[in-house]
Amino acid sequence: MPSSSAGLTPQQEALREVRDRYERGVLDYDTFREAFEALLQTSDPEECRRILDGLPSGPVDVLAALDRTAAPPAAIPARRIPRLPHRRTFFALMGEINRTKHPWKMGEHTTGFCLMGEINLDLTLAALPAEGTLNVGVLMGEVRITVPANVSVTVHAFTFMGETRAMGERAAGIFANASDEVEAETATAQHHLDIHVFVLMGEVRVVRSTTTVALPARA
Repeated sequence: MPSSSAGLTPQQEALREVRDRYERGVLDYDTFREAFEALLQTSDPEECRRILDGLPSGPVDVLAALDRTAAPPAAIPARRIPRLPHRRTFFALMGEINRTKHPWKMGEHTTGFCLMGEINLDLTLAALPAEGTLNVGVLMGEVRITVPANVSVTVHAFTFMGETRAMGERAAGIFANASDEVEAETATAQHHLDIHVFVLMGEVRVVRSTTTVALPARA
């Protein structure tokens, strides 16, 4: 594994490397998803290295793998593929809830609430369900949600007094409501998140990232 970039943990560096190999066509989708989810379950540098070492790193490795009898990568045991919780809740009385620097997991139904402060969620770092609901509320403060490029979303965002921007839709003032339904920018539009945001006084931002993420196969 290459030396870590400044500010990145070995886990984050490994996640970035796996994503880069997938985008270069070195990894197929299933291998990419399993590796990404396995890395989400460990922060141990040696384990991250073992997972990377078990993956193709270039076209020559891919061709060699085709000549071998297919077998599950030894470095990615099935037990490490995460099972997402049915429900996930996070709460702060006053302050901030940030999910923007480290990998994290959503539930099929995820709820976040902050009485006074900020909630900032980067869904490109999250293990996502094939279909899920995200409910976020702040009485006074701000909400920012970043959505991956390869996930379709339906957004309902409301502020009693403030400004709402939801995937290009904007509303401001009293009873500012912005709703939008946006298809994924890739072929995986079958994966969908339903996002509901309420802010009594403050601001809402729901934006689309250019980053794609590993997604679970639908049943």
